[in-house]
Amino acid sequence: MSINSSRTIEASKMKREQVDVLRRVLRVYTCSYDDTDAADVMHRHSVDAEFEWDESYESSQRDLYVSAIKESLTPRLCNKLAWKDQIKVKMLLRGVGHTIASKNDELLFDGKWINDAQAGSAIGIELKKRLTDASRRQAETEFYAFSITSHLPFLQLVTDMQRGGFAYYKSGDMNGQQVVVERVLKGMDTFYEFLREALSALPTHLTNAHAEIAPVEKLENPGRYKLYEPALLQAAASVFDEPDCGDDCLDDLNPWFSSKQQLVATGDLPDAIAVSDQSAVNV
Repeated sequence: MSINSSRTIEASKMKREQVDVLRRVLRVYTCSYDDTDAADVMHRHSVDAEFEWDESYESSQRDLYVSAIKESLTPRLCNKLAWKDQIKVKMLLRGVGHTIASKNDELLFDGKWINDAQAGSAIGIELKKRLTDASRRQAETEFYAFSITSHLPFLQLVTDMQRGGFAYYKSGDMNGQQVVVERVLKGMDTFYEFLREALSALPTHLTNAHAEIAPVEKLENPGRYKLYEPALLQAAASVFDEPDCGDDCLDDLNPWFSSKQQLVATGDLPDAIAVSDQSAVNV
């Protein structure tokens, strides 16, 4: 499949078939965290939160929803990461056939990356007046785009601020595939508790503005790993003409790639993807 880099699809417009292609290219296997049905949140009639949307766009109500989110946290948790709104990234992968444009309504990132928030992004929050299947596809797509751009194991959230939401993260690897979890967060109490636990578990060197920047392979609560690009790993192996060149060689290659991610040797990789056809570009 050739790439039409002039064609761009917004994450909010992604169809089911397009998300399926994205999963295959990234070698992702998706699963549910438990047997909680997504419909229990999307079609829930009861509302257990005091937050109310007005008729304007979600983004224009940032002061209201950020205030509500921070009220559910302690000041210490609020200050663990820097907050920034309307952060955009673009993703171009061979096999997808077009550029994907993603935007997080709220991005929580390592403050040491103040001039490149995407590279230090830890948690993204997408805000929706109504949770739908399209909202879930958008959040999953944003998870892939920001995960590829960030140095860190990324966590994507989406919520309507009233009924709960969904979380997306990589829980590990299995049979050559990256396992991505969709976790249903039923009710805002559950949503806020999940966010509190994720912030509480962040390591000190990540939240300390004076600490040196260091690679992070895993974060806890929930346990999550860095999502990698099979294209980059394939190119790294081909440079050394070995099936698995090892961690030391891949570390040497790390500065070459635009996504600035820490590379990990994983062995068997797809032959059809070339690094020259892939990029993750900050907007």
